[in-house]
Amino acid sequence: MKITDVEAMVLDTGKDYGDPAGAAEAHGVRFISLIRIRTDEGITGWSDVETQPHVGRAIVQAPSGGQIGFESLQAALVGEEPLERERLWQKMYRYVGYYGRQGAGMQMMSGADVALWDIAGKALWPLSRIDRFRGFIEYRSGSMSSVFSRKARAVPRMGLHNASRRASTSWRVGARTPSVAK
Repeated sequence: MKITDVEAMVLDTGKDYGDPAGAAEAHGVRFISLIRIRTDEGITGWSDVETQPHVGRAIVQAPSGGQIGFESLQAALVGEEPLERERLWQKMYRYVGYYGRQGAGMQMMSGADVALWDIAGKALWPLSRIDRFRGFIEYRSGSMSSVFSRKARAVPRMGLHNASRRASTSWRVGARTPSVAK
C-alpha cells in the first residue's frame, strides 16, 4: 500500500466567534483544519487539527523546492508506505526542519500522524471484522458444552483471535490477543 495524496482542507463555519468578556479564549472558531491521506488501496485516513488552518494548509501542500528542511508534508509522505508510521514521523520532522518543528508545523505533523493511524486501523482491523464482533459475545448454558466447543473452534474462521472458557460452560469470544486459550 502506498500514499497517493495528502491534502489539508480548510472548512469555513461562516461565523466569526469573538472572545467573550472575561473568557480565556473564544467559544468557537470560524475556520477548521482537516487532513486527508489517501492510499492506492482506497483507504483514506482523516484527522482534524487545532491550528491556524490556512497556515496548516501551506505546511502540508507547499510546492516542492527540492531541499530537505524546506519541504512540505505532502512531499514527505506521497509514495510512502502508510503503515511505517514511526519512520514517516522522522521523515516529516526532517522535511519541515527549518520552519515546522514548533507551532503549526508540529500540529500538522501530529494531524498527519493521526491520519496514518486511521489508515492503519482501517487496513489492519477492517469494519467487516468489527461489525461481526462488537465487544465480547458470551455464551452461557449448563448443558450445551459441545455447541460451545464447536463455536470456539470456528473463532479463527470468523476472523477473531481468541476464545477462552470461563467457569462452568461459559465461553467468552474476543479479538484482543492472537492466541486461542483452552
